[in-house]
Amino acid sequence: VNLLSHLPFSWPQLQQLLEEIETPDAEEKVTTCRVESKATPDELSKVLTDIREIRGMTDNESYIIRSVANGTLLRITYSEVNHKSTRVLQRIHKEMEILIESNEEGFELRFPENKRAHKIVEKISNLLPVPEGEERPQRQEVELSGIIDPLVRSDFFIRLMDNMEGFRRRDVIDLKMNRIKPDSNGDDDDDADEVEQATQELQGLVKKTSLFGESLLISPEYRRLRDDGFGIHKAIWEAMEDSGAGRIFEIEAQFRNPDESTGFCYLVRGVQNYDGDGNLEASKKTVPMDDRKRLNSKIEYAAYEALRLIKLQLTETQSDED
Repeated sequence: VNLLSHLPFSWPQLQQLLEEIETPDAEEKVTTCRVESKATPDELSKVLTDIREIRGMTDNESYIIRSVANGTLLRITYSEVNHKSTRVLQRIHKEMEILIESNEEGFELRFPENKRAHKIVEKISNLLPVPEGEERPQRQEVELSGIIDPLVRSDFFIRLMDNMEGFRRRDVIDLKMNRIKPDSNGDDDDDADEVEQATQELQGLVKKTSLFGESLLISPEYRRLRDDGFGIHKAIWEAMEDSGAGRIFEIEAQFRNPDESTGFCYLVRGVQNYDGDGNLEASKKTVPMDDRKRLNSKIEYAAYEALRLIKLQLTETQSDED
């Protein structure tokens, strides 16, 4: 207080100055999971009410729970300390939304890719009632853990880009790739020796790399990396509408943990519209909320479908080998 009293600014002026030099938070990526459950809407409502009471007291969170088409929307307000911010503005107030939609197997949840949201979603799935005598089902997440084939990991992203209903892939403009470590699981001594030798050979080699440009999936650089054992763990591509004005949306998807291929998340980064003369505008615009919700659903469906097809393909391959 003594130091602040000597500053040549009033408190409102100081706040305005600090707001000017603060950089806005980057838009948060979102993720998804599915929970098998036979819970009724009333049972789900009770779970959400209990969580609102519990976390309201223990985590200083404020909840608004409201029904939406085919589901429930949680709007959560909370505060947290941002150590990157200036000292007098370190505690910031934030909001996030968790969408819970019903499906034939239970519920599908869409939520921000952050630790707080994951804890809330975990709490929801753990509190959903389970019929007597049945085991609590596991959450299904979009992940490729246990799959070490770099071609299969890259195939997930290609399927994701190409299977968004109502959209077609226009171009791939950014790829992040990593070299997949050899599988060290196995009881055979000869296999273990081969894995150890392969691991030693990989030491000192490039483990991660990036490609940026146009038509990356048909570029010779991508083909060389693919043949050298690299798999895609992040992609940015352009998706064009099949109908309407044919707007172009820029979409980003990735696995935050590239070695394990876990932590799937995505973001609709922007949209390019057409001007009055029918020419594509050079700069991207913010995506309208209705379009964002529609694309979120398309991305999630394509991700789950890509995961299903990959697992089916691996199962059939394993059956043929047996």
